[in-house]
Amino acid sequence: MRPFVIKRIENLLKKHSQIILEGPPGSGKTYLAQHIGRWFALGAKDYGQFLDKKALPEETKKQFRIVQFHESYGYEEFFQGIRPVLLQSDGREIDPTDVNTPVSQMLYRNVHGLFRNFCQLASEKPDNSFVLIIDEINRGKASRIFGELLYLLEYRDESILLASGESFSVPKNVYLIGTMNTADRSIALVDYALRRRFKFVTVRPYEKEGDKRKAPVLRKWLEARGVSNADEIVALFCELNERVSSRINEHFTIGHSYFMLKDEDITPQLRYPDKELEEIWRFSIMPLISEYQPHRSTDDLLKDYGLDVLRTALLAKWNR
Repeated sequence: MRPFVIKRIENLLKKHSQIILEGPPGSGKTYLAQHIGRWFALGAKDYGQFLDKKALPEETKKQFRIVQFHESYGYEEFFQGIRPVLLQSDGREIDPTDVNTPVSQMLYRNVHGLFRNFCQLASEKPDNSFVLIIDEINRGKASRIFGELLYLLEYRDESILLASGESFSVPKNVYLIGTMNTADRSIALVDYALRRRFKFVTVRPYEKEGDKRKAPVLRKWLEARGVSNADEIVALFCELNERVSSRINEHFTIGHSYFMLKDEDITPQLRYPDKELEEIWRFSIMPLISEYQPHRSTDDLLKDYGLDVLRTALLAKWNR
C-alpha cells in the first residue's frame, strides 16, 4: 500500500470516524484494516513499528479490537441485551468459557456487548484513539446489529435514551474500519443508512493507467523475496485481471493474496514454482471464475482464463 493511500485513509478516519475498505476477494482488505487500525489507534509515527501485534504492550492492545459480522449476529452480541447468566452454588457468576463448574442457577440480565464495553474503555481514556475493525460488515443486517447506534455514529455530540433507561453516546475517540467483499453480489448491496455514515475506500489489486498495467502489492511482495521471474508473474496476474474486468466486471478482479505463497514454498533468487502456480490456477482461480460465470462450462472458461492461454497471449504481445 502506497504512503499517500495510507495518508488518505488516516485523514478520512480523523474527519469522519468510520470507513469501509471494499474490494474483490484476496485483495488484502482485512490485512490492511488490521495494520492501519493498529497503527492509527496507537498513534505510531513508524508504521512498521506495530506490524507485529505480539510487540504491542498489553495495555495498548485494548485500544484495538476485531469482530466479524454474519447473518445471525445481532444487537445483543454487539451492544447489549438480555442474556442468560449462570451462577455457582455460592452465587458467583460462571465464566462463559468454564465448562466444568456445576450450574446452580440461571438468571437473565441485561449484559453489555462488545461495542458497549469498547466504548466504555474509550470514554475512560479520551486522549487515546480506539479502533474497532468490523470484518465482512455487509454480511450482517445493519438495522438489527446497530439499532439506534446508526444515529449516534453520525451525531457523536448527542446521546440517546436506551431501552434499559440509560443515556448513551458514542465517544469521539472511537473509530470504525469495516471491510466488504464487492464480488459477492448477494451481500454487496449495503444498507443505505450504513452507506451514508461510512466513507468507502476501494482496495484495488490491479490497476491500469493508459497502456500500463500494474500490480504494486504483488510486485513488491515478489521482489522482496527475490523471485527471478517476478515480471512474468505480474504480467500473468495483470492479463488475468484485465480479462476479468472487461469480460465480467471490475468488481470481480482476482486479489494478489492468491499468489502470495508461504515463504517456505519459495526459494529466493529462483523462479516462482510452476507447480504452485498451476495449483493456484486449478484450485483457486478457475473455481472462482466458475462462480462468476456459472452458465459456462469449465472447458469454455479455460479458453479465456486458462494459465496456458494467458501465457500464449502474453508471448504474442511480447513478440509484436
